[in-house]
Amino acid sequence: MIQIQIALKFPRNISTVELERMQFGGSAIISAAEYPEVLLRAATPSRDLEERLLGHWIEGERAGTRWRRCRFQDPASVADLFTAYLDAIFNLAVNEPSSEWLCHPVIFVKKIDCCESEEQFRSLHSAELVSLLARYTSRRGERGEAISELVPRDRSLDLDHSIYMGASHTISIRWPEFSGPEEYAGHLNHIIVVECALLQYWQIKMIDERVAGSAGHLREIAQLQQDAIFGMREYRNSPLSYGTARDAAGAILHGLGADRLYGHTLECLSQLQQLVATRDSQRSARRANTLAATAAVAAAVLGLPAVEDTLSVAKKIPPTGIWGTAAAPLRDLAAQGAIGAWKGYIILLATVLLFALVWNRIYKRRMSKRKQRSTAGMKWPWGTVTITRQDE
Repeated sequence: MIQIQIALKFPRNISTVELERMQFGGSAIISAAEYPEVLLRAATPSRDLEERLLGHWIEGERAGTRWRRCRFQDPASVADLFTAYLDAIFNLAVNEPSSEWLCHPVIFVKKIDCCESEEQFRSLHSAELVSLLARYTSRRGERGEAISELVPRDRSLDLDHSIYMGASHTISIRWPEFSGPEEYAGHLNHIIVVECALLQYWQIKMIDERVAGSAGHLREIAQLQQDAIFGMREYRNSPLSYGTARDAAGAILHGLGADRLYGHTLECLSQLQQLVATRDSQRSARRANTLAATAAVAAAVLGLPAVEDTLSVAKKIPPTGIWGTAAAPLRDLAAQGAIGAWKGYIILLATVLLFALVWNRIYKRRMSKRKQRSTAGMKWPWGTVTITRQDE
């Protein structure tokens, strides 16, 4: 899990429409950027940096490395800058880059020049403010109720500014009547809340993907359950201790669907536990069948003295009546002496083996029927349907 913060400085005297467009990570608004040399070498190890990137090296070093100020022939976006860092990280990690990531813009409006107070700005530019907070403007008109649902509530405790934190973006506006120098530490108070919320979201998302993508092996499931339990415990223990910060992070997580992911993870863990219980019962059944088969074989192997005793008893049964007729084959074997006893023993072994094979066949057939899955869709019980296309 990687979290990268990219800072941009917007030009002065821009309109709300321009600021609205700049709030998207995919908007092409960047004309130049500064990259550390170590990043450029890692991102493009086989290319000449001077030939590939327009610009120049900045004199001196910062953080122990050279920096190159690069100019883009076509405007770039925050997503393009993030991709450069992502390529460098995965090249060093010798891993395939992930195609799933999230950009959460945090905008700080330091000064409003068109109005003298918050009240005046809200009165004259209420529509622009709503469009700015919702990041949506329509030329054909907007539905007020639908747009208002996209606007997060103001979470600022002070009168000098407003802070709106949503699932897609965060924007802070400093009002004109309280204009003055704004410290960077004030920005960090809001950025840290957003970062904590995003870390929690990706944490529960990664746990959910691991649990939902389990292959079903018992050893893997046991390790996965242990990791998920500790991961979800850490997810619930938010590092934010202040009440309003927790509420703001909770609103971001709710908008991103973290509650749904949490519930889905619990459901998948419950299904994995049921799968483990089913596998345990199957193993117990196989173990019982194995013990029963072993006992049968042992009884058959040790059954020669019992066969001799049975033949001895068969000699003493009178030949008349139902029981005498049933004992006739045994009397014939008993009359043959030791050879008859051996024949009876072989017949006993063959009978036990045949019974074991038939029982195993029936058991496997029943298990294969349970494992068969029906094909997706609905079965049409009334014959075959033919669809014919007739063009002009």
